[in-house]
Amino acid sequence: MRTFILCVGAQKSGTTWLFKQIIKSKHFSRGLSKEYHLFDALYLDGCSDAVNNISRRIKNYPFNQSQGLMEQNKEILLSFYTDMNNYYDYIDSILTTNDSFTSDITPSYSGLQSAVLAEIKYELNKRGIAVKVIFLMREPITRLESALRMGLKRSKSLQLTESSVMAQKMRRMINSPDDMLRSNYAYTCGQIDQAFTANEVFYGFYETLFSQSETARLGAFLNLNADIFDANHIVNSSAKPFKYCLCDMNHFKELVNDRYQFVTERFNFDISKWDEAILKLVDHSL
Repeated sequence: MRTFILCVGAQKSGTTWLFKQIIKSKHFSRGLSKEYHLFDALYLDGCSDAVNNISRRIKNYPFNQSQGLMEQNKEILLSFYTDMNNYYDYIDSILTTNDSFTSDITPSYSGLQSAVLAEIKYELNKRGIAVKVIFLMREPITRLESALRMGLKRSKSLQLTESSVMAQKMRRMINSPDDMLRSNYAYTCGQIDQAFTANEVFYGFYETLFSQSETARLGAFLNLNADIFDANHIVNSSAKPFKYCLCDMNHFKELVNDRYQFVTERFNFDISKWDEAILKLVDHSL
């Protein structure tokens, strides 16, 4: 059956890696962008600037080559914001065979309410398209730290930023509205659960995603050969590490303890893997 993969996050939790793996399949139907940023722009506060970033998203999309094609695709993307049926009809139009699939991998969809997710499912099901949802989680302190590093890299200020400045950014941003939009895992899972059945959803963790068992599980969920997933292919990594004092890390962990408790209770996740992740950021010489 024709399939639409809706990846709703979390940001910096392996979503770009996921995209680079699934596009290797001969059954993948090339859309207009990795991230459509339609529903976050329409329904979430603080995401309206997604419309202004269309040109950058199209330019970065590996299948857009010529300037003429990029301009044409920009017009198509803009039409989605004026009428969402254009989005659904477009997805319908590119899934030309029964075994074809495509995706919208927009991490900030993690903030969408269940009603919006249910509407996406309804509209695509109505067109004979199955919807599969993927939500990847990551230790919330390292997720935020990675997101901040990405921002510094884009602004070409990463190499000029000291660890002390980065620590200040972390203190300011942790549990901020922007951070919680992307790391309130209990909320996101709750909204997904209301809109989709268990067999329509893949919940995974960045810390275990690149293991053979998890890529096998992901392949089975997507009906793809697990060999397509290259666990050694690291994307969006930053060469410059930052180190933080243990007191900061302990404070940050207190602030995100609710997420630790949630993934332990809901998924029986081995929380020691999150502890190991944040210890790598600690400057033990302090």
